[in-house]
Amino acid sequence: MGNEQLDKWWSRMHGALMEILYRHDPDGMGASVGAPDDEYFDAATTLMRALRDRPSDDGPGDVVLEVWPQASPEMLADIEGAWERPPSGQGKNE
Repeated sequence: MGNEQLDKWWSRMHGALMEILYRHDPDGMGASVGAPDDEYFDAATTLMRALRDRPSDDGPGDVVLEVWPQASPEMLADIEGAWERPPSGQGKNE
């Protein structure tokens, strides 16, 4: 798999997670205060790296709850529904 496929995956997943975090606003710095849309850019990056580095049989919910113990069930469901592993052979534990 080439870097182009990995770049597309990263961009798609990062955008999806950033939107979910902004909308659910677990740190109170997104939608609830009318902040810029990219307010969760760094948090989405950190979350993606943590999810990517976990074994594929670990669900994303555990990772999310480590960062945001107060995460709502709706936020967990949205992240679990959006998350896809990197293209085959691109993750650390593939």
